[in-house]
Formats: sequence, C-alpha cells, structure tokens
Amino acid sequence: MNALVDQTKLLRGICFHNELLSLVSEPEVKNLDRKPMALQAWLINLCWILDLRNNLGLTEEELLQKELVSVLAPEPRKRSDLSILIPERCGIINPSNNLDSVLKMVATYSAPSCDETSGSLISGHYYLRPSLWHTDFDPIFHLLRVTSRRESSLAMEKYREHCRQRHGVTNMSSLWPPFRKPKQLPPDFRGLDHVLHSRHLHYIIFIQLSL
Repeated sequence: MNALVDQTKLLRGICFHNELLSLVSEPEVKNLDRKPMALQAWLINLCWILDLRNNLGLTEEELLQKELVSVLAPEPRKRSDLSILIPERCGIINPSNNLDSVLKMVATYSAPSCDETSGSLISGHYYLRPSLWHTDFDPIFHLLRVTSRRESSLAMEKYREHCRQRHGVTNMSSLWPPFRKPKQLPPDFRGLDHVLHSRHLHYIIFIQLSL
C-alpha cells in the first residue's frame, strides 16, 4: 500500500499550494496532460482493491456469481453467450465448470419459444432473479467491470424499472443506485482500510475533484 500512496511517484510535480490558489484565481487555458488520467486510474485501482475485492479471499464460485449478476443486469443472455462474456482476467480459471450451478442461484430460465407472427424460433434466455437487484447487484462493480457505458445505463434502467414495479417507486429521477457497503476484509488484509486515513489519499481526492 505504501507504493499506492507514495507521493514521490503519483504526486510528483503537483503542488498543493498551487492547486488551492487555482480554485480562487482566474481560469487559465492549460494544455491537457495525463496527470488527471493518472489520478483517476489510481483511484479506480484503489476501488478494485478495497471495494470489489476480486482477489481478496473470494472463492471462484463467489467471483463467478458476481460476474454473472453483472453480465445479466443489462439484458437477458443466451447460455452460449455467458461463458464468452466472463473476462479471462477476472481470475476464474474455467468458468464452464461451475456455470450451470451458479446460474441456478442467480438467474431464471425462459425456455425457447416460437414467434407467432414470423414463425421463427426464439432462443432460450437467462434473466437475473428480481431479488438480486437489492442484494447482489453492485453498480460500482458493474461500472468498472463493463467497458460499455450503454450497458451500465441499461442496468440502472432495469434496476429503476424493478423498483417501480415491485415497490411502487414513482420518482425515478431521485432514485439512488444501490451502493453496497463493503464486506469485512479477511483478517490478513484488514490493515488495507488504514489507507482511508492517509493524508496522501485525501490530497489526491481533493486534486481530482478540483480539476
């Protein structure tokens, strides 16, 4: 964690005093550099470590469950598409081994049917279980996991529609995403929470918000 908050690396060339002055002085035309991108990438990396915890004690089945919830949130999927959509870098060696058993926990299956108008066959699809919108759907994990902003928007639309149908929510614009409280870290990694008290971290967040 010292490497993550080492001010001689990420914060090199940034003057806290100058950043404060820039908030009250006249705006200047500046050339876009890569420093804001580096700060944002650093904060995203910290989210992966502290919040998503893909590599901090999760079993392969638990990780596959998170991935399937994320994949099914935007829209129903065919069985043949699911194993393809699980990224190789997520840490699951062979998702096909546990895919069917985990699917039974997170999804309901709609059997193939025939379109009455055209007569064409409609493939069977898996749908995310409605109860998981309130217990397992993690918008931060979905946002960082999925590369398409469109899919993230679709997932939130599905969540809002679920709240409207099941709970009678009418003011959809004021509905917050279902942010999850991070689970307790494994004993060997609980010291990672101390980074939240780091002055360097507060410094980085302040600069990122002021850019």
